[in-house]
This record gives sequence, structure tokens and C-alpha cells, in this order.
Amino acid sequence: MENEIIINKNELLPTIKKELELKKRFITATCLDAENNFEIIYTFAPNDSVSPLTNIRVVISKTETLPSISGIYSAAVITENEMMGDFKIQIDGLPLDYQGKLMHTKNSMRFPLTQSPPAQKAKEGEVKP
Repeated sequence: MENEIIINKNELLPTIKKELELKKRFITATCLDAENNFEIIYTFAPNDSVSPLTNIRVVISKTETLPSISGIYSAAVITENEMMGDFKIQIDGLPLDYQGKLMHTKNSMRFPLTQSPPAQKAKEGEVKP
């Protein structure tokens, strides 16, 4: 992807702070379920209307906790809460934490955007319900 910066989790907050120093606007964050990992892409727009968007991609395992960027860009609190509710991703340091329920009711499907585990093949002679 053009204008993409790939970083590790430890570089996330310093990299996001640089975007703020460059006076870029936070547009959104997108989470992708990549089997054993989550890929999170943060998108920023420059102040001028001529320069292209910047995407910052970080990959974490599904057992890792991601630091919240909402202390730098307060608008990120919405997308971070959505990621928690849709993907069961753990985000640390959210100033406003809806516990994964920002966009979901008590009857909503839990973590609707995560991949389903692969179906188990039946062994010979075994009957699956």
C-alpha cells in the first residue's frame, strides 16, 4: 500500500505522536482478523488537500494488548471501542471504555467480525451433530 508505515507495537505511540506534530488529522482505524494476529491500520490525512493519506500498520498477536492512541487523538476512542466489541481485541489505556458494548446490545452476536475457527473434520465412522 502506498504511504504505508509498518511498525511494531512498541513504536505505535511515538509514531502516532509524530503524526500529531505534523498536524495530520486522524481519520480512522481499521482492524483485520488475520488468523493468529490482528492487523490494525491507522489512517491520517495531511492538512493540505494535495498530499496523500498516511497509513500506519501494526500487527499484534491475538493475545497481546494494544495501547490506546486516544490520549493523543481523542477521536480514536470511538474506533478503539468498536474494535474491542467487534474483534475482542484488548486495548489498554482507553479513557472511555465501553467494555466492547459501544455498538452492541445484550442480544448482539459477540465479536461479529472475528473469523470463525475452522470446522473440524469428522473422523471415519464419527457422526457430527
